[in-house]
Amino acid sequence: MGQIDLQKKPFAVLSQGEQQSVLLARARMAQPMIIVLDEPCAGLDPGIREQFLATMADVIAAPDAPAIVLVTHRLEEIMPGIEHTLVLNSGRIEAKGKTAQVIDEQLIARIYSVAPPQLIAREGRYWTIWPSARD
Repeated sequence: MGQIDLQKKPFAVLSQGEQQSVLLARARMAQPMIIVLDEPCAGLDPGIREQFLATMADVIAAPDAPAIVLVTHRLEEIMPGIEHTLVLNSGRIEAKGKTAQVIDEQLIARIYSVAPPQLIAREGRYWTIWPSARD
């Protein structure tokens, strides 16, 4: 989502997804070494969430990108540029390492205390298919 398109609009009239993108751009202006994004997609509808995640992916891929710490409960929000993952469960480290080696069905089942979901990995992103409560 291009911030140029948003520059003449008052912040208050922007959608939540546009506001998140503008806040991310604003944070980058200070050339920080690290940006912490705590549940940045909370409250976004799926389409706007995907637009924001595309913006985040562009930031991550930039040659001058700061380190990004993404806090999320939703696997599908972990973008391909997020190379390392730390999974916390009740305040304790449950797993850590390269994202592709950490994320699996058994881990998800363990941290959410559910039957193992089907995990679909595509183009560096993950989606869970939860078993039916009737299964």
